[in-house]
Amino acid sequence: MRCTSWRILKSRVTTKIRTAHRATKASLSRALGAFRPPDRVSVSEWACRHVVLPPEETATPGRYRLTQHRFWEEVLDAWGDPALDDVAIKKCSQVGWTTLIMAMIGYAADTDPGRIMMVLPTVEDAEDASKERLEPLFEIAPKFREMFGLRKSRTGANTITSKRYRGGVLKLVGANAPRALASRPVKWLLMDEVGRFPMSAGKEGDPVQLARKRTDTFRRKRLGKRAYGSSPGMERSCRISALYEEGDRRLWLTPCPHCKADLDLDFFKHIHWDKDENGKHRPETAVCVCDHCGGVMSDWERVAAVQRGRWVAQSPEKPMRSYWVKGLMSPSATHVALARKWLACTTEEQRQTFYNTELGETWRERGEKPDAERLYERRETYQRGIVPAGAGILTLGVDVQRDRLEATAIAWGRGLENWTVDHFVLMGDPDRDEVWLQLDELRGRLWDSEAGATFRVAATGIDSGGLSTQRVYAYCMSRRDRSLYATKGSSTFMAPMWPQRPPKRKNGTQVWGWNKPVEIGVSLIKRELHAALSLPKPEPGVPAPRYCHFPELDREHFEQLTAEEEITRKDTRGFSHRAWHLTRARNEALDTWAINRALAEMLGLARWSDRQWDAAVGKAAPDQPPPPSETRVRPSMQAEPPRRDDAPPTRPPPQMSARERSRFARRVVGQGGL
Repeated sequence: MRCTSWRILKSRVTTKIRTAHRATKASLSRALGAFRPPDRVSVSEWACRHVVLPPEETATPGRYRLTQHRFWEEVLDAWGDPALDDVAIKKCSQVGWTTLIMAMIGYAADTDPGRIMMVLPTVEDAEDASKERLEPLFEIAPKFREMFGLRKSRTGANTITSKRYRGGVLKLVGANAPRALASRPVKWLLMDEVGRFPMSAGKEGDPVQLARKRTDTFRRKRLGKRAYGSSPGMERSCRISALYEEGDRRLWLTPCPHCKADLDLDFFKHIHWDKDENGKHRPETAVCVCDHCGGVMSDWERVAAVQRGRWVAQSPEKPMRSYWVKGLMSPSATHVALARKWLACTTEEQRQTFYNTELGETWRERGEKPDAERLYERRETYQRGIVPAGAGILTLGVDVQRDRLEATAIAWGRGLENWTVDHFVLMGDPDRDEVWLQLDELRGRLWDSEAGATFRVAATGIDSGGLSTQRVYAYCMSRRDRSLYATKGSSTFMAPMWPQRPPKRKNGTQVWGWNKPVEIGVSLIKRELHAALSLPKPEPGVPAPRYCHFPELDREHFEQLTAEEEITRKDTRGFSHRAWHLTRARNEALDTWAINRALAEMLGLARWSDRQWDAAVGKAAPDQPPPPSETRVRPSMQAEPPRRDDAPPTRPPPQMSARERSRFARRVVGQGGL
């Protein structure tokens, strides 16, 4: 009896000792685990182990796999490479980028805890990302639930946009909140949809640069990382494209399953479809065609080939990593669907959306710009320097360059039909008198016409908005000629071609054109010019209102005339506006034409009656014009002689009303002054 009791007691004590030993061992293991370094795994391996896709985020929920997104493997591993500072990803939409962001956040929080900041375009976007991306992942993925916990009541340490975890905190901020972007140092920085960031975070400047500055403390010691991802936007204002160009510009090359050639898959290069006998597109026949061997790939063959591709750097010497994920790399994209979406695009806005989201390519706005080659081929054979028949008024526009003056003489007829009489290049330093004396001779020249009349320049405009501004003012003031104007292009987009009211001094007196530059509406003038250059060529002798005639000028003149195009830009506050973009370095011919058109507006030629034009077309200039060589000289400038008070005016005073200009034109034409 005693032996049995003793055995039972011994068994119970032994069991308790063993249980306590196991508990102590487990406690020590957990305590020492805090000092154990994390397992050395790549970011892609970590993502495949711990990331679980919730059913509301994808059609294939469950554990994350890279079987159909092999191109993301190197991008993920670059996030964990301590030798890299920045990783930029230019991508299309719906290609798995959101899952990558979640994997990057989890890897950083698990292996190297610290302050993580995720920047989105607005504060509202940050709150939506927390509710719709992070919290469903925290509930379904055990590793994330262990690090960040389940949704709790909001406190100062755990809110919608602030998630505390062991060793750090996750912050979600908007790029439009400058205070959040410039408050504390950040170890890990993620920027999503940088293409939609405002141009300035309040009044603090570029939000991308503000956020990057916060990581400098950690990057000096090779800690943390910066990653940028977005779909592209407009070519000239796309941040992700600029970041991609900063890096080594990696492209995913896909081997052709037929000839094994490396293909940079492009929709417009590799996707082909048939047309019926009536020329109608048949997008249901779309296939992917190799441009090397002509081999045809179906959707599943293309997807399988993409998984065998590799990244190749176009600029390997650059230290920053940048990747371009295009639309045909996505396993969910089909040839037929892409072809149908492209053919359904009927507006520029729809085409831009297709480029940016479906293809992952930057959109370059196709501005309305005339074809210089077509203008060159439609030149006419009338003699240069001779005013063609049908013209009644002659104007001269002058552009100032560093080593020369360029001038264009244009004759105007009914309905603003115009003929470029000639283009002149006056070589000389604008800061010296010689080139301006050449301009005096050009302005005082008599011009013969095909109809037998003689013309003199009715008005001259000189661009003062560029080089030698003060010299232009001095020239105009020294001549005291009321047909001579210093002009300047207005910065207001819809400014009138010629100001309706003259500028005034503080005392209320008017300022004449040679005392103050006249701001002309170049935007409206360029719009009118582009419309006029698109008109069909008229039959010889048939009136063509607003049509532009050109003699046999060189090709460069027409390249300069079409050197600008109208595009849409965004200002510092993110608002879109129309602007003119220079597509080449030289545009002197365009500038001189714009000055001539402004002078025609000043003279009121668009409102002239048939009687005024009948009187103007056949009139000759005075037989004895005062040559520039006989004029008196002012200090450092040559001036024209003062006109007697009783002499009939032959130049219109500046800044006249439309009625005054009309009266002046009738008076001058009746006296033969033009």
